[in-house]
Amino acid sequence: MIKKDALLTLYVLTPLPILAFTIYYVNNIINKRSEHIQHSLAVSLRTRRNLYSGIRVIKSFVQENAMFRFFEKNSEEYRKNATDLAKIESIYFLQWD
Repeated sequence: MIKKDALLTLYVLTPLPILAFTIYYVNNIINKRSEHIQHSLAVSLRTRRNLYSGIRVIKSFVQENAMFRFFEKNSEEYRKNATDLAKIESIYFLQWD
């Protein structure tokens, strides 16, 4: 390429380091958010399993509403985090298609 047109070669190769850095940066963001979402889902499922096994205790202390609010808050947080990750992934993969 340099023999044919050195200036065109420079134009083609100049954005490559920027592109590589951008891909690395966005991949790190996606990986960190994915790990966070998986961890929050695991905690939520573990908590639900424990609470279902102890439903009699919850009912005996009249804590159904508190548990409902707890799950509602956790579910909303999980939904928000998953939606944010999906937005980042959609921008990333749209760019490279």
